[in-house]
Amino acid sequence: MDKVFKKNVNFNKGGGTSSGSSGRLIIPKELLVELDITREENKVIMYSEDDKIVIKKAL
Repeated sequence: MDKVFKKNVNFNKGGGTSSGSSGRLIIPKELLVELDITREENKVIMYSEDDKIVIKKAL
């Protein structure tokens, strides 16, 4: 895919005993379609590699 998406990360408010906050990133529909991620088959694998976040569909 040639298209590049620039997105902001929305951070959840920290609270309770958690030592930090997590963030949310909305994945554009085009990428969901390309990876065939649906409401029924929505499991993904995420990891960081060379300053990138890699998202793959779980098999």
